[in-house]
Amino acid sequence: SNEQEQKQMPKTGVNNKLLKQKNRGLLLKLIATGECSSRIELAQKTGLAKMTVSNIVNEFLENGMLEEREKVQTEGK
Repeated sequence: SNEQEQKQMPKTGVNNKLLKQKNRGLLLKLIATGECSSRIELAQKTGLAKMTVSNIVNEFLENGMLEEREKVQTEGK
């Protein structure tokens, strides 16, 4: 079964790197589609730890991939 295979897989930096890339992709997609607009929303939607979300978002900001903005109220328009 799949469970046994996963247990036998060595916990290497490679697995961690792939997981990180997968998480990054997921967060970028949610941000790009406008589904999530805050770290808290991202954490809730993905089930990732807030710390993990913050680290990845900070990375995006440092790389210039994201821009942090004030939340603008658009109600009443």
